[in-house]
Amino acid sequence: MNNQFIISDEIQTEINCVRSKFPSNESKPAIIESLLILQHHNNGYVTQDIMRALANYLSVSEIDVLEVATFYTMINTEPVG
Repeated sequence: MNNQFIISDEIQTEINCVRSKFPSNESKPAIIESLLILQHHNNGYVTQDIMRALANYLSVSEIDVLEVATFYTMINTEPVG
């Protein structure tokens, strides 16, 4: 099953705005807000494919993104009612 998620240009622009708040060599601080942006654009939750795409886009490890997504209660990793 290869459902690779592609981050749209619109979302890339929003994420780049978030990244600009932090030093250029630090991408991890942008994970939380980037996940919230992606969640907003994906009906209120993020999938494994979305988290993988974000990790690739921010050049961080997938586990870094997964740790943030599963730690913070405002990030949903499955659809909610």
